[in-house]
Amino acid sequence: ISDDDSVLEDDITETVLPQESGIAVIKTSVFNDENNDGFADLGETITYNFTVTNEGELAITSVVLTDAMLGGVITLSSGDLNSDNILDVDETWLYTANYTILQLDIDAGIVSNQATVTGISTDGSTLTDISDDDSVLEDDITETVLPQESGIAVIKTSIFNDENTDGFADLGETITYNFTVTNEGELAITSVVLTDAMLGGVITLSSGDLNNDNILDVDEIWLYTANYTILQLDIDAGIVSNQATVTGTSSDGSTLTDLSDDDSVLEDEITETVLPQESGIAVIKTSVFNDENNDGFADLGETITYNFTVTNEGELLITNVVLTDVMLGGVIALSSGDLNGDNILNIDEIWLYTANYTILQSDIDAGVVSNQATVTGTSSDGSTLTDLSDDDSVLEDDITQTVLPQESGIAVIKTS
Repeated sequence: ISDDDSVLEDDITETVLPQESGIAVIKTSVFNDENNDGFADLGETITYNFTVTNEGELAITSVVLTDAMLGGVITLSSGDLNSDNILDVDETWLYTANYTILQLDIDAGIVSNQATVTGISTDGSTLTDISDDDSVLEDDITETVLPQESGIAVIKTSIFNDENTDGFADLGETITYNFTVTNEGELAITSVVLTDAMLGGVITLSSGDLNNDNILDVDEIWLYTANYTILQLDIDAGIVSNQATVTGTSSDGSTLTDLSDDDSVLEDEITETVLPQESGIAVIKTSVFNDENNDGFADLGETITYNFTVTNEGELLITNVVLTDVMLGGVIALSSGDLNGDNILNIDEIWLYTANYTILQSDIDAGVVSNQATVTGTSSDGSTLTDLSDDDSVLEDDITQTVLPQESGIAVIKTS
């Protein structure tokens, strides 16, 4: 019988075969869009699945899977078919763990990481492998792309400042506009610019950049304020309507823009400021007795000249102005004052009228002529305006009285 090395023995000839030992781990990931909005949000998770395999011909003991990002050692989920804590050559061990997304992950748009598996081969050698994303032959980092949302929004509100507290909007009074700019996405925003052409262009930031880095972070609210001085055309319209625009650059390089809304980040409605309007018309009627024969007394056929001053006492344009005086025959024709010839009584115009009255004997007997005129018009807000004339004030409605100088005397004629 053969021996392996001696003619004196019968030992079996044994051929030792060199054996391969190895361990491998594949790490895959799934992003969990838990609110189904299509984007990665704070608090959402990534589920990592690990597949550990014996890539050699020797059993492996003391298998440990670690991932620092996931807290260290990962617990085995399944795969140890005989529950002997030995990774046999025909077993595939499965692990799973969740990772909660951070803002820095959202800003980066990706989570990159690797795990490590170690074990001891039955030949006593220590085995180790760094995870790959799809192959036991490679050690590529597992990268999880996060869908990113970016957005910016501005809300524009207004306050009318009734600085003289008269209850109406006047030239020179102001509207204060407040702007709230927010980051409506998950990415930091740089180069933020708020513009409002009506307010002169670029508006300066008032507050909100908490860390003073000129970056609109997702948890910041930037505040702006600006004043607007009311114009006559605003008073005439009774409203000031306007929008602002905000722009910025997302950390992914995209350009963001939004038109302001008056109360919501989801809409783009114009901010409208209603101006309380005052409207009014007034007429002053004055008179001059014309002593045409210069006898110092009122005589039949002499006249009184009446002058009327009609003014716009409000802040709205007035159309359809009609001055009437029954004693003077009805409607009085405009003499002058309509500066631009548009038949509209503007707030800076004074319309002048004149008419003559021929004195009656009843007037001479009474020694006074008392009378009022009436002016009417239509305000640009549609309201009808009217005023009775006063003799010296736009605030009163006193009758205009013209005193006639009277001659007195007595005579007797005696005939026979």
